[in-house]
Amino acid sequence: MKKQMNKKNRLREYIIFMNSNMVNIKKYLPYIVILSLILSIISFFIAVISKNMIDYLLHIDKDVNILIPTVISLYVLSAIISYGYTILHSIFYDKYKIKIQKVFYKSLLTADYVFFISLGNSDIYYRMFTDISTMVQYYIRLIVNIPIKFLVLMGTTIILVLWSPIICVLFYILVLVQMILVFIFKNKIKKNYKVLKEKEEALIQDISENCQRIDIIRSLNLVNYCTEDAENSFEKYYQQDIKLTSISKLHNILLSLISQLWNVVILIVGVQQIFTGNLSIGTLMGISILATYLSSAINEFFNIAINYQSTIVCYDRFCEYYNRSTSTAALNNPSTFSFNKYIDFKKITYSYSNGKTVFYNFNLRLNKDSIYLIKGSNGSGKTTLSRLIARFITPQTGDIYIDDKLLSSISENSFRKNVIYVNSFPMLLNKSIYENIVLNAKYSESEFDNIIELCKLQNVINKHGKYSPKGLRAGGLSQGEVQKISLARAFIRKPQILILDEPTAHVDYESAIDLIDAIKNFQTNNHSLIIICSHDIRLNSVSNNIVDLAKK
Repeated sequence: MKKQMNKKNRLREYIIFMNSNMVNIKKYLPYIVILSLILSIISFFIAVISKNMIDYLLHIDKDVNILIPTVISLYVLSAIISYGYTILHSIFYDKYKIKIQKVFYKSLLTADYVFFISLGNSDIYYRMFTDISTMVQYYIRLIVNIPIKFLVLMGTTIILVLWSPIICVLFYILVLVQMILVFIFKNKIKKNYKVLKEKEEALIQDISENCQRIDIIRSLNLVNYCTEDAENSFEKYYQQDIKLTSISKLHNILLSLISQLWNVVILIVGVQQIFTGNLSIGTLMGISILATYLSSAINEFFNIAINYQSTIVCYDRFCEYYNRSTSTAALNNPSTFSFNKYIDFKKITYSYSNGKTVFYNFNLRLNKDSIYLIKGSNGSGKTTLSRLIARFITPQTGDIYIDDKLLSSISENSFRKNVIYVNSFPMLLNKSIYENIVLNAKYSESEFDNIIELCKLQNVINKHGKYSPKGLRAGGLSQGEVQKISLARAFIRKPQILILDEPTAHVDYESAIDLIDAIKNFQTNNHSLIIICSHDIRLNSVSNNIVDLAKK
């Protein structure tokens, strides 16, 4: 009973979630439903008119000149409407899927930082494309196909009862047998589908990780080892795929066999009914057409039942990542960012999942309108400290204050407008230099020009073009130039707190000097707090405020 309740709750949650994300695209729904309904009505008319046409053809005194063009016209009209329905359905499906993908992507970007950096490309790909596609397809079938198919089921049943009660009863005996088959195979298909997806995801994850570790694989001469390991994984995956295919095929063959036997039985019963005068040839033909529509409706109900489990599996996998959002926008009465005095670390303790403790009862005060150089060897906590201030991670114990406000109490939007973090491997979008710098910043053209001059980017713009559509992923930029663009992107937002993690890493001496000068000048002009985490001795001259984490 408890398991059944959990299933109902998951379905309810799924429906509520899908419905809440249909805003702005609901306008397509009435048109899709109306077109689907018109197609069903046309199908009924075709069956009825075809019945009369056959009966009239067998009677010389009956005129069929009107019925033949009517049937042809209905088929043509059905084809035209079907084309329009397909296009509209495709637009609705794509827009719906994009909406879900958008909210999923946004939730990922606000997910717990430690969790986010642990994700592989395949983890995100499967949930964003495979799982979301399954969720959207199923929900559209649930809200569009099922109501229409139910009406088809009712209408067809009424007509069949009127034409031949015996054949109608035989048809529902067939449905009962098919239902038994569906429930026999349902759990087996579900179980094997889940195992197949797990193997598929694990396989893609392994291949993706090996591609990222290609330098290690080649240096240790592990190419053959990895290839053989992948071959074994492929073999296990395909064995599972064959198993699922064989079960699904057996299920479909049995359903098809029962349907064929039913057609033979109907033919025999129908012929007997014709000879006894209880049924006309036209009526038998009409029943044959209606049986196709009825089978389609029944199969849709079966498919909804069969696909329910796989859809809920996809939804659960989706929620596993979607519910990881840690945005403080959900706080009760979040405070607005203000910074007048200092950042205070009070008895901070932070440990990683591997058990390594980076900070224990750590205390530190960083004053406004200053530049601080945070030094220390690898593993001393420089990057951890910068991530704590940037609010990517939170301490296990202790508190961080900005002036007298808890860092965690400040609203996400307000915090991000005033605190900027730049890491040692800056992100460049596949856009122009101009777009990479400004993104969504508010600025004037004179401010942009000043930033270009401050970061000494004029030569880069002269070389590559300010608005070049080629994009920057194509290469041609040195690491120093990339760092300057990243710094310019931070400067143009005029942050009150700027955190720079290894800003001179991987750059030459001349570029390092340019970066140091830009940092000093920006701080002088804007009176920001700039926190530089680095062990680069070239940065010793940037500030007299040096914090050595080796002595913490």
